[in-house]
Amino acid sequence: MVVALRPAATRTAPRRAAALTAALALLGLAACGRTPPAPAARAAATAAAPIAAHADHEQDRRYRIDIVYPELPAGSEPLAAALRAYADQARRAFMQTLEGGAAPDADIPWQLKLEFGVAAHTADFIGVRARGGSYTGGAHALPLVASFNYDVRERRVLALGDLFADPAAALRLLAAHARRALGERAAHAAPDGSAPRPEAGDASLQRALAWIDEGTEPRPANYAVFLIHADPAGRADGLVLLFPPYQAGPYALGTQEVQVPAAAFAALLKPRYREAFATGPAP
Repeated sequence: MVVALRPAATRTAPRRAAALTAALALLGLAACGRTPPAPAARAAATAAAPIAAHADHEQDRRYRIDIVYPELPAGSEPLAAALRAYADQARRAFMQTLEGGAAPDADIPWQLKLEFGVAAHTADFIGVRARGGSYTGGAHALPLVASFNYDVRERRVLALGDLFADPAAALRLLAAHARRALGERAAHAAPDGSAPRPEAGDASLQRALAWIDEGTEPRPANYAVFLIHADPAGRADGLVLLFPPYQAGPYALGTQEVQVPAAAFAALLKPRYREAFATGPAP
């Protein structure tokens, strides 16, 4: 038996409860001699409400799916739709693998886990990070790594190039920062990141640096996953470049992060975004 992501019972019960609550509210207003709020007023109140956090769960004896969505501010419906689209795509890919592959071990059901969390929220941006994995047998889950950077004023999800007047120049600058930061880490850590590297000039370091060079080439695909970074005062003060496992290093290193301060790229921003990023210390 498959438990649907949103079972009919769980969908209809809140609607019935809401209808009953609305009816009781109208009766109460009539009893007090007041008129209910106009439809426009009710619509405005609904529009101003934040988008509630919620979760989708689905399972049977072969698999389990858990997808968790965060609360989002009012007015960020396009962002919520983008999160839903990504989750739906991940679920479809998982189910296609399930239906088209070998039957999962009954003792170790396949699993899709995905959680969205708000990583930054400023006056201009909302940044959401997706973390999770799709386990379909094998040694470990396939990582799910994604990001969504929402322009609050324009009400759209941004690609990295959308921030810059010259996206190619920005990619070259960010790639140089990423390559330098990841290269310095590789020179001081073992391939699995667990201990200091005994010989900085060994062959494994050269392989690691070659991997980093390839994964940080200034191509849009290599910088598709990034986040606006916010300081403690709630100001956008930089970017966090995210490199999923295998892009710029082995699986054991996990998702690698490189933070680039706004001062490094401020001159390349579109005029629209120059005031959205703070380049000085927090007040």
